[in-house]
Amino acid sequence: MDCFKYTSIICSDNYDDFMNKYENIDLTYLEKGQFLTDIVKRCREARKKLQDAKIAETSNISEEDLFVLYQDAYRQFEELNDKLQQAEESAAFLQHKASKKDKVANKSLWFGIGGFIVGIIGIIVNFI
Repeated sequence: MDCFKYTSIICSDNYDDFMNKYENIDLTYLEKGQFLTDIVKRCREARKKLQDAKIAETSNISEEDLFVLYQDAYRQFEELNDKLQQAEESAAFLQHKASKKDKVANKSLWFGIGGFIVGIIGIIVNFI
């Protein structure tokens, strides 16, 4: 049972790491918009199953029933983890594209500011 517990906790941490890593990326582009809602739902359900198993552990439940509860939580976390691993490459691609667009936007901003300053200097020189 301890293996189920610790693996579930590791998978839960993997979910948190994934969401933090790609927090500035629009993950709705993955799986035709279904990815984000699906993994959030899966994580919520898996965490609920783990919490239920932990609560049941403090009651007079049989070892077999407790084992089944932890096994179910583990199974859900493993499915969540598999889904995150499958999406990792696509999410990294989106992150790369977003950072590339940010660089282009920053360059455009600086060129725009430079052009504005040159224009102001040109107007001032014409009036002198």
